[in-house]
Amino acid sequence: MSHLSPAQQKPKPEALPCIFSKIVTKYNKEIGLSFCETKKKQTWRNASAPEAIRRLELFTDFIPELTDFLLESYHYSICQQHYNEIVSKNQFYQRLCHENKRPQIDTDSISLEIIDSASMIKFEKIKELGEELQQKIEEQKREISELKNQISGY
Repeated sequence: MSHLSPAQQKPKPEALPCIFSKIVTKYNKEIGLSFCETKKKQTWRNASAPEAIRRLELFTDFIPELTDFLLESYHYSICQQHYNEIVSKNQFYQRLCHENKRPQIDTDSISLEIIDSASMIKFEKIKELGEELQQKIEEQKREISELKNQISGY
């Protein structure tokens, strides 16, 4: 029997989303990452396990969003498909490394900026706050102008 409170107990891996679940569609198209899959008799793994972390860190050059997910790896699991593809086998990583060494199109003249969705959401919130503050400043300017007119009338 566990002496930990329910809040302190680590959730079972099968109760957590796969660390790749939010990005698998994008990276299936871009680098051939497989879709999530765990058959009934297969096992979900904790994404926070030391060996999983070590292997996942190797893929951050190919999957930049993985860096953010790794910071909160205890909130994620790894489905059997991705455990085999990323942690226990090396073929996918070797293929990505090999493809990365191929001559690539010169993109120096193309300005590409990658902004993750969390940064974009923060930017939008800051932009909205800036617009709200600008409106308040305009309102205060009008109020000051009205007060000046009232004072000059005395």
